[in-house]
This record gives sequence, C-alpha cells and structure tokens, in this order.
Amino acid sequence: MAKTKQKFIKKAESACNAVMRIGRWVGARRFLFVWSAISVAVALFVGAVESVYLYKTNYILNTDIFVLTRLMDAIFLFLKLFTPMFVLVLAVKYIFDCNGKHSGRASETFRLSFIAAMSIGLLIAVFYYLNAGLIIGSNPSRYCTAGTVCWFSWGMLGLAGRAFLTSGLGLLLTFLGLRGIYTELSYILSKK
Repeated sequence: MAKTKQKFIKKAESACNAVMRIGRWVGARRFLFVWSAISVAVALFVGAVESVYLYKTNYILNTDIFVLTRLMDAIFLFLKLFTPMFVLVLAVKYIFDCNGKHSGRASETFRLSFIAAMSIGLLIAVFYYLNAGLIIGSNPSRYCTAGTVCWFSWGMLGLAGRAFLTSGLGLLLTFLGLRGIYTELSYILSKK
C-alpha cells in the first residue's frame, strides 16, 4: 500500500512539473500580455462598430452620455474577455505548482478551494434535481408530467450531475484565481 501511494505521489509530481514546465515555456506574463492586447483590440473594434451603428440611427440625445456609455461598454467587454483567462492562469498555477513546496500533497489553498467548490456544487446539483422533479418550484419540466412530482429519474440525475460538474469546476477555478489575485495584490501592496 505504501509503495502504491509513493508511486501515485511520484506520478502526480511529474504531471504537475510537466504542466508547469509548459507554462514556464509559454510564460504566464507573456501569455497574459498577448491576451490583454487581443482583448483590447476586440473591445475597441466591437465598440467602434457598435458606436458607428448607433450614431447612424440618430438616436443620440446627449453626446456626453453617448461617449461615456460607449467607453464603458468597451471597458466592460475588455473585462469580460480578459478576466476569465487571468483567473484561469492563476488557478492553473495554484493547482499545478508542485516544485517541492507541498511535499507531494496539495496545497492548503487547493484543498480548501476544492472542498468549498464541491460543497457548493453539490448544493446547486440538489437544487437542480429537486426543481426538475417539481419537488420545489412549479416550473414546467420535461422530466415529469405536468402537475406530478417525480422523486427519481435518470434524466433528473443526469441534469444534477452536469450541474454539479460545471458549477463545481467553475467555482474551483474561480476560488483559486481569486486567491491568486489576492496573493499577488497583497504582495504588491506590502512593498514599501
């Protein structure tokens, strides 16, 4: 049993190191710089095209508000494009950074984030399951006939399973990314 555990730990460490070698070769800062440039270009292009279209419709009552809303729209589009990739890069670092710091175990941040994400994901899956069977709520459902309550069906179980996997994985990446953002910002702000 101990040999099997040691083999598993060695394989996990080699997988973590392989992912981190690829990440270091690509370069997280370089990748984020290129992605931010792409995000800015897309946001400016979409913002300019929409602004020209809105301007041609002659629906502008106040030029100041028009310019302000178009700028804010471009900024929010940039944030929609850039933020998920930024969070994903930080999450990958917290998941796969295994250069001896954790002595073959997952970091405390990863373990707590995993437990929190899976717990919330399970609650969301239970909500989906109960709602699909009309146990809570009164929405029309394709898993039960109208007006009846279903306690079990494979379709409901599949729906709950998909909800669990997508919400759990999304929350895990979000928690790890937010932890990374907090760590990086607190490091910057702690400098004198």
